[in-house]
Order: sequence, then C-alpha cells, then structure tokens
Amino acid sequence: MIQNPAIRKQIIETLGEILLQEQSLRNKINAAETLAKLGHEEAIPYLLAALENVSDENFFAAINHCIQMIIEAQPEAPANPAPKYDLRGAQIGNLADIVQGDQQSN
Repeated sequence: MIQNPAIRKQIIETLGEILLQEQSLRNKINAAETLAKLGHEEAIPYLLAALENVSDENFFAAINHCIQMIIEAQPEAPANPAPKYDLRGAQIGNLADIVQGDQQSN
C-alpha cells in the first residue's frame, strides 16, 4: 500500500488521466483496474467520469466492478460507535452529577 499521500495522489491523477484520455479500451480498463487495486476513494471521480458517454457494455461493467472494489476496500464504520469519553458518574472539580432539591430559575 502506498503510504506517501503525495505519491498516491500523483499515481491516481496519472492513471485517471489515462482512463479519461486514452483511446484504447484495453488501456482504459487496465488503468481502472490499477486504480481499483489501490483501493483509495480519491479514484472514484475518475471512474465515474469515465462512465460518461459509454456505449461499450463490457467497459461499463469493468468500471462498475472497479468502483465496487474500491468501496469494499474502505473500512467499515462501527454500527454503534462508542463515545470517546464516558463521563457518567464522574466527579469534575466540586460538581456533582446528581442535582437535588427544587431547581427553579429566577
């Protein structure tokens, strides 16, 4: 996996330009597959742009597959993310977490 963000950005941009400007469908598909293998969502706009004005069903299917590969490579967010800080029952300074008595504002 490419760790350097500047290099990753350059690779994605270069492959994206190949995808959008190359005449050969085989070269376009190779660029799309390489973008998918990188697994970074920054590549998705290039893949979506490549779908504009597409008449070849195989090319359309290949690009769709590449987008799915990138989406599946993204880490899933937890269903119920735990709060960062759980202060229930905490005593902060001289404040108590239980309010007693009749609380009325004046």
